[in-house]
Amino acid sequence: MNASMFWFGSWQVNPASNTVRDGALCRQLEPRAMDVLVALCKRAGKVASAEELLEQCWGSTIYGDNPVHKTITQLRRALGDSATEPLFIETIRKRGYRAIAEVSIANAAGAPAPGSWVAGSPFCGLQAFDADHAAVFCGRAELTTVLVESLVRQVQVGRALQLVLGPSGSGKTSLICAGLLPALARGEGGLDVRDSAVIDLGDLSDGQLFTGLGGAMLDWQLDGAGLFDGYSAHRLGQLLESDPAAVAGLLEQALGRTPDRARVALVIDRFEAVFAQPHITAHQRDALMAALDRLARSGRVLLVLACRNDFYPRIAETPVLLEGKANGAHVDLSPPSRAEIGQMIRLPALAANLFFATDPDSRERLDDVLCEAAAASPDALPLLQYTLQELYRLRGPGGELGIDAYRRLGGLDGVLGVRAEDVVAGLGAAPRAALGRVLSLLLTVSADDDRVTSRRAPWAALKSQAERELVGALVEARLFVSELVGEEAGFGIAHESLLRRWERVAQWIAEHRDSLRIRARVAQSTARWIGRGRPADLLLPPGTQLDEARGMLAMPAMSLTAHEVELIRASRHKARLRERMRLFLFILISALAVVATVAGVSASRARQAAERRRIEAEDLMGFMLGEFADKLRPSGRLDLLDDISAKAMGYLAGSGSEALNAASLTHRAKALQVISEVNIARGKPSAAYEALQAERAILERQLQASPRSAGLLKQSGTNAFWLGKIRLDQGEWKDARRYLEQYRDDTDRVSVMAPQDVDAWIEQSYAHNSLGTLALKRGDAHAAAAEFGLSIELKNKAAGARPQDHMLAKDLADSMSWAGSANEVMGRLDKAQALYERQAQLAQGLLGAAQRDALWSNKLAEACQHLARIRLVQGDADSAADFYRRAEALLRSNVAAAPDNRVWQESLAFVQLSRLRLTATAGGVEGELAQLDVLRKKFAELTQLDPKNTTWAKHEAMALQQTAGALLAEGRAAAAAQALDTAQGRLERIHARNDSDILAKVMLANTWLTRADIARAAGDTALARQGCERAGQLLAAQAADTEDFRILDPWVRSRLCLSGRTAASAALGRLSRIGYREPLYMKYLSLHN
Repeated sequence: MNASMFWFGSWQVNPASNTVRDGALCRQLEPRAMDVLVALCKRAGKVASAEELLEQCWGSTIYGDNPVHKTITQLRRALGDSATEPLFIETIRKRGYRAIAEVSIANAAGAPAPGSWVAGSPFCGLQAFDADHAAVFCGRAELTTVLVESLVRQVQVGRALQLVLGPSGSGKTSLICAGLLPALARGEGGLDVRDSAVIDLGDLSDGQLFTGLGGAMLDWQLDGAGLFDGYSAHRLGQLLESDPAAVAGLLEQALGRTPDRARVALVIDRFEAVFAQPHITAHQRDALMAALDRLARSGRVLLVLACRNDFYPRIAETPVLLEGKANGAHVDLSPPSRAEIGQMIRLPALAANLFFATDPDSRERLDDVLCEAAAASPDALPLLQYTLQELYRLRGPGGELGIDAYRRLGGLDGVLGVRAEDVVAGLGAAPRAALGRVLSLLLTVSADDDRVTSRRAPWAALKSQAERELVGALVEARLFVSELVGEEAGFGIAHESLLRRWERVAQWIAEHRDSLRIRARVAQSTARWIGRGRPADLLLPPGTQLDEARGMLAMPAMSLTAHEVELIRASRHKARLRERMRLFLFILISALAVVATVAGVSASRARQAAERRRIEAEDLMGFMLGEFADKLRPSGRLDLLDDISAKAMGYLAGSGSEALNAASLTHRAKALQVISEVNIARGKPSAAYEALQAERAILERQLQASPRSAGLLKQSGTNAFWLGKIRLDQGEWKDARRYLEQYRDDTDRVSVMAPQDVDAWIEQSYAHNSLGTLALKRGDAHAAAAEFGLSIELKNKAAGARPQDHMLAKDLADSMSWAGSANEVMGRLDKAQALYERQAQLAQGLLGAAQRDALWSNKLAEACQHLARIRLVQGDADSAADFYRRAEALLRSNVAAAPDNRVWQESLAFVQLSRLRLTATAGGVEGELAQLDVLRKKFAELTQLDPKNTTWAKHEAMALQQTAGALLAEGRAAAAAQALDTAQGRLERIHARNDSDILAKVMLANTWLTRADIARAAGDTALARQGCERAGQLLAAQAADTEDFRILDPWVRSRLCLSGRTAASAALGRLSRIGYREPLYMKYLSLHN
């Protein structure tokens, strides 16, 4: 500090010249006074006695305290300080003196010299500082040093990926582009950085993610030559997406010729767009993370990502981004101190020969007013820079930044709004009216939450001269920016603080937030629909979702892309066809009703008899759709009611729903309920879902009239259960949770109304069981176990009141099964086995009491599957084989009795697949590939009937994985890789739809491990390591603290593949502790011992 400049509050201290400077004010100090000032600042915040100062600055204490007191007085006079109300140097009675203002080091590059800036305004307004403005980028020296040191640490650990986190307006981009990159170019940190490139993800349009990255990387040069000669942005982006290791290889070739360890830097700005923009799919995110991880480990690329910190929950879900946190790879930007704000204001002004006016009334200098206002503002940096930019525009003679101009601008808080309103007010009525549509082009709401972010739009998206005039005026006022979007001219909001500080925009956002949210959902649906080839089943469903989307077409102020409009119109066309069919049926039924009415007029005496027959018919339907359906359920033959329920609907449709009485509405709802159950059993969930939604509309209408009807609440709960189950099977867990929580709430209301009703207890137990199932699938085993525990408690309570109720015993066995699964995931294998054995005992007892009931034999088969699995992971392969054989025999019998039951067909195929895997593990199976092909085709056939059923799709992927393993064992590596490609495609689609699906993630990891085996067999060690790395990346977030052997098994394999037993020791210990001894796992360990 003795020789280098530093800041003491708002004063810049230069020990070399014995001067202190505050803006244009410069004062000379005596050398001894400077020594005392430096000594106090070295121990800022701590008391320095007169004796200590004498020793340090005079070299002796023989002079007494008087020289110290005189020097402190001189310093206070020079700094404008007061002894009674000190701001800089405080007197501590009978102890000494203390420096109380903030002390900070000046910019590493040195403070700009007075008059050194001649390139116009030294302030950047709402745009970020860049390398061209590095000379006047002040006040962030310490943070720049922190960032350089952190990046050096990442290089030292072999993974140069640095995240810079902060709220919108905290100066992330300026710090990186005008602070970090120039520091690296100066050689700070000892890194040989030859070139850098910057890409703003918020500027990219649909499908441009990897092309944009490729374009940025093409900017890298070494000695005037590009590093990727012969590549276009599109071709390089494709290679980065498909094979990032190849891109790393090209970099090594280009930079490997340098004598030192030359590197290049890539800055990715507004990284939150990866999570917020609906056109970036989950598959693209995964590919991007894999590419970033590979480049960061290449030893040639320094990756710096700037991201808003309100997206940190998404970062925490992404292993690639979370991995380096322990090594300091996440730097959080703190707000600037008052001293740093003073530097940001005064030093650039000094460099440009500007000076700040003094308020004639308060005698305050404008720079002090700005410091005070900026220190109190949450949007300090963008507001301050724009205010300074506007003050520069309105500067007076000789470069004076005036107080009157500051007041006209509305002060720091009002400057953006006042300037924006001035610009808009100067335009005609048509450009002012165009603001809404322009904002709709630039603003988006995250589909997952309510966070509003900005994006860039092409000029071509502006449809009228009024819109172009408005945007041109805002660009000229520097409130908007004009720049390239992809490869065409575009524009955007200069800084997101404008969204908060311009009242007109903030009000528009508040009024249109719902519309922005709807558009975000439409954009997500459109990306999925286009990506899968425009299938009809991915069109928007009739009802609220389609109505909301159609409403967007009628809103000229809300922009939609051509593909989004195409999706809405195609969905509307499909809905119209359905409505026309319904209208035709209605006309036909109406005609029949007319005939019936005419007949009724001619036979008035028969009306009473007909009414009696109608009531009798409805009573008969009530029996057929109620009690008879209940009797058919245990046999799995609800398909026998298909014709009955359809005829019931035809009968009840004879009059409009408004004319139906309560009993008829109830019968209609029951008909819809049976139709849905029949379609579920036949593997037609879409038809079931449609029937259930129609039933829900009826029930909601009835509950409005009778909100305390226990019967209606029970039926509403049952309806919500089936809707939730369908959504659960389809992997739509957010919807599933909403329906299942509705189911729980309905059953709770019934129980409150009838606290001694056993049926109400049973329904409550079903609801808790369903929520536990959802929690288990989401990977929250502890929450699942709690829900299953409540379910079992309620069923035991009900069983005490109804000891002979076989259905209740079956349901209790069901809950024990799910509780066993939760305990499996938590590593409590013995407890899980005890629960499965209890389930088997209950199912066996029920089967003995009712031999013909397929429902009981299906439950026993399910228990046998669980026991087979638990015995297998405990290492008892023989016992597991016996249980699988028993389960297969039971399911064969059931399928023979009910050949149309798709659910039982799928269960049988899955048991056969599991048994085949076990048998092959034990020593090979004759004709294994042929058997696997039969099973794979069966799964494919079933999945085709219900494409959204993720469980069936995962089982098909399992069959493909086992096929790949069998082919590899025969030495057919190419065919094995082809089977894996198909399996991986299935799994990645499931993972893209629902990245919380733990089983899908585990299966993807196993796919990568098998790829590693294929590469290892071919002698390609690098490719094998890549497969193991990808497997580990998928599981890293869950593997840290789980006891779930499904996750730990592939995690251990990935660690052993990469680093040996040391890296896997914690997971190995957990698996050993829970008693995991699955044969293939034990074999793998023996090979890597």
